[in-house]
Amino acid sequence: AEQLVVDGADFLDVGGVKAGPGDEVTESEELDRVVPAVEALAARFDLPLSVDTWRSGVAQACFAAGAHVGNDISGF
Repeated sequence: AEQLVVDGADFLDVGGVKAGPGDEVTESEELDRVVPAVEALAARFDLPLSVDTWRSGVAQACFAAGAHVGNDISGF
């Protein structure tokens, strides 16, 4: 993330589930992956944060942790 910021990123996008085929990830596992990352990034960088998820519970938790935008490939 630091290199992205140095390189001029306008925002950072955090996701905890692979977009393609793969092992199933539970909502609890996804929360464990993304919420700490969002908290750490929000504390360190002054950039908008996006959370890449299709689960509303994960999005809400990430918004509470410092994310500004939801990014859902299915278009919620």
